Amino acid sequence: MTDQVDERRERGLRVLQSMEEPRVVQGFLDALGGASPDLADLLLGFVCADLIDRPGLSVREKELITLAVIAAQGGADRMLATHVGAARHLGISDEDILAVFIHVAGYAGFPRAITATLVAAEVLRVPPTS
Repeated sequence: MTDQVDERRERGLRVLQSMEEPRVVQGFLDALGGASPDLADLLLGFVCADLIDRPGLSVREKELITLAVIAAQGGADRMLATHVGAARHLGISDEDILAVFIHVAGYAGFPRAITATLVAAEVLRVPPTS
């Protein structure tokens, strides 16, 4: 069982590293792992290895969905900012990122869409590094 858990965690780490700059990934995992090693393991094994690496939708499509879901939920500005950076790293244009939040307005309301747009605007002010 441990080998399977380790394999999923390693696969999840590779997926996460493909979505963002290594220093950003390491900083995030250090912070999360310091607060809750179990949650960090679940993120890598379940979210990254099982969900993001699952066949079907592309990673880019999944990231657009993730942006919409986090924006619609509200109250997760830090995670939204992280995913805006990941979307940009995956080659999703700033215009497409912002278009997601316009679409969210129709389903989750203007307050959530406006908040998401303002969070994204802060991230998008910094020129992409890749």
